[in-house]
Amino acid sequence: APPDAMVAMVIDSYDAEGFAKNVIGHEEVKAAMKARPGRVVWRPDSGIPNKMVQMVFENLENHFGTTLNRFGYKTIAQNTGVIQGDGMKKASINDIYNHVVNNLGIAASELATGSG
Repeated sequence: APPDAMVAMVIDSYDAEGFAKNVIGHEEVKAAMKARPGRVVWRPDSGIPNKMVQMVFENLENHFGTTLNRFGYKTIAQNTGVIQGDGMKKASINDIYNHVVNNLGIAASELATGSG
């Protein structure tokens, strides 16, 4: 992929929580992300979508910090975010965005959804 293209990384092949805690925050991974102009989104998939997305966001916040956008919502202080694909339908997409924005205070721009 071109360096400025968005890249999605599936993290649930074995241990999504361990990956979010240990790999995303690894200094080499952080350095590669900071050097890359394109966005990197982390895809947890398996598990309860709201819980998995929240877990990844908490780790991104711990590893990179956040800033507040002009509306007062948190954005990750690095060109990164989360994508959720497993179990996404109209109702579950509304639910997950509602959870991220209203319960976690994270800007909707930090989350992507997909299917397949």
